[in-house]
Amino acid sequence: MAEDQSKPSFFQQAAKASWLAPIVAVVANLLLRNLDKFDERQAIIGIMLLLLYGLGLTLGIVAMAGISKHGRRGILVPALIGILVNGAILTISISIATSS
Repeated sequence: MAEDQSKPSFFQQAAKASWLAPIVAVVANLLLRNLDKFDERQAIIGIMLLLLYGLGLTLGIVAMAGISKHGRRGILVPALIGILVNGAILTISISIATSS
């Protein structure tokens, strides 16, 4: 039985979610930035945003694993973008956190 080509595979959806994750995190950060002072809520929000970047990186890697079965179409470019953007943001965030 042939797979329905109009429905994206899990790996294509994971690739798309990979590059969308940093956009969602940046928008959430901009919306939640107006907290008056540093408190527990702001720390929790920061941790949640880092987890979202980590999830985006993980989804990109998982999507790349599906290339052998589903082909490159709809997976390779979005997954690479997601891996590069999320990886860069996580690297910068971790280096800033460890240097202070």
